[in-house]
Amino acid sequence: MNIMGKTLAVFCVVLSLLLFSQIVFATEPPTRVLIYSGANNHKWQETTPAIKDILTDAAISVDVIDPTGNVTAQLLSKYDVIVSDWNNYKDKSLDWPEENKQAFLDFISKGGGHVMVHAGGSSFYDWPQYHQIVASWGKQTGHGPKHEFPVNIELPDHPICRGVKSFQTRDELWQNTTFPAGSKVLMTAFSSKEFGGNDNDEPILTVSQYGSGRCVNFTLGHGADMMTNPGFKTVLIQSVLWAGDVKNATNFKWHKTDKSIALKNNDKIVWQFNFTKDASKPYFHPVALIDGTVLTEARPDDHPWHYALWFSWKKINGINFWEENRETGKSEGKTDWSGVKFATNDDHSAIIIMNLTYSHQGQRPILSEKRLMQISPPDADGVYYIDWTSVFTACSATDVLLDRTPLPGQAGGKKYGGYAGLSVRLNSKGDQWAVATEKGAINMDEDKFRGKAESMDYSGVFDGQPAGIAILDNPKNLNAPSPWYVIDNKQMKFFTPAVICYKPHKLQAGKTFNLSYRLIVHPKKWKDKNLKSQIKKYRGEK
Repeated sequence: MNIMGKTLAVFCVVLSLLLFSQIVFATEPPTRVLIYSGANNHKWQETTPAIKDILTDAAISVDVIDPTGNVTAQLLSKYDVIVSDWNNYKDKSLDWPEENKQAFLDFISKGGGHVMVHAGGSSFYDWPQYHQIVASWGKQTGHGPKHEFPVNIELPDHPICRGVKSFQTRDELWQNTTFPAGSKVLMTAFSSKEFGGNDNDEPILTVSQYGSGRCVNFTLGHGADMMTNPGFKTVLIQSVLWAGDVKNATNFKWHKTDKSIALKNNDKIVWQFNFTKDASKPYFHPVALIDGTVLTEARPDDHPWHYALWFSWKKINGINFWEENRETGKSEGKTDWSGVKFATNDDHSAIIIMNLTYSHQGQRPILSEKRLMQISPPDADGVYYIDWTSVFTACSATDVLLDRTPLPGQAGGKKYGGYAGLSVRLNSKGDQWAVATEKGAINMDEDKFRGKAESMDYSGVFDGQPAGIAILDNPKNLNAPSPWYVIDNKQMKFFTPAVICYKPHKLQAGKTFNLSYRLIVHPKKWKDKNLKSQIKKYRGEK
């Protein structure tokens, strides 16, 4: 089944279901750390004090507990991060009571941090939830003798790696370690056969997420003497600060009213869909990063009919549905909507469906639309997407002509002609703008661009955060690959896959056509290679 066929099948299923239902040290307040200690098949009597000294010197508040079986929910509520220098390797007598296991899982899943140091994961081989948090020593795991080797930085932009250069260390180099599913590798080292290795690059430090909690697995630190390495100290400190960054830790929740639905992270809006009748179109605003950094702009003074992320035709049978009267806030054409239904899920994904009609003022609708929007949960990098599908039907006995302001060189053409359809108005407070398609960076003609492409990304820097919004065109769409219309001037940052940019489209009475797009909200700036990769994912290609 092609993409459009799959999308329409999902639309029908969803519709039927919904109808029924440098190190910056912590200061105020300090990160609060609890070190698990008191048992280990290594010299914990030496390594635990070394870890405590490293963190305390970085103005991090540290307590040590021994034995860890005394851990309770009440105790853990006092801390931001657990640092594990503990294991019960081959000692079942050190297993925790069930209530302590649950307190541990609840602490992490609700936003607590966890940092494993070296052998802190050699525990609880029959407790699978533990190893969704902590790396484990599996049947194939091993290491050669302690030796000198370089540690390589794989993701230098990650907060744990910032300011850290590749460094030499003398330690045990683990191989074939089992890391939690979804782990991101930040640092590696080459495991040479000369020193009992496997001639592969092996993860040294990984990060992952369990519920809302941040997890770090750091396999270095066999002995206290190895913890004197400056690189080890820096990485340990920054791992703890990142894992315990409660302000930036995710705590997603839904906020619903009779006019909007929003996903919030702590008290910051990640995205909000507005279907208030006070506006002439339904729209998304704000569209933000998961830390609340807003990427869109709604109803600016220069174009108050720009609704951040929205859909509008320009002209339908000669009547303007796009611009609004500045005094009344009304368009010449009338857009109505009804039957707004949504499903919100525990994984923080959502589905929204609605019915829309387009009519000339005081007349029966001439065009109808069924709209489906599927919003993914933010991933570990804070990326999320909106799969947008609209099914349009000429719903009267009259053919429907979808048109736009003609282009320069066409009869009645204007230099600003060509816009219509799904559109994004970006937050003009950003800077360092960049626009690219899967073919590379685009060249603006003065402050505008028109051209065909399968995708487009508009990125900038917002409150110091590089980020952007990408749109992918469905290859089954009308006029694919999509025509695009872009504005990049001091006043306005705007782009749209303007499906009828080059020519109008006539829809015969009773006939239907579909438009489908994927919008991706992402931190960092994207280039053509990012778009190419995302196109393959969207189309299900390898």
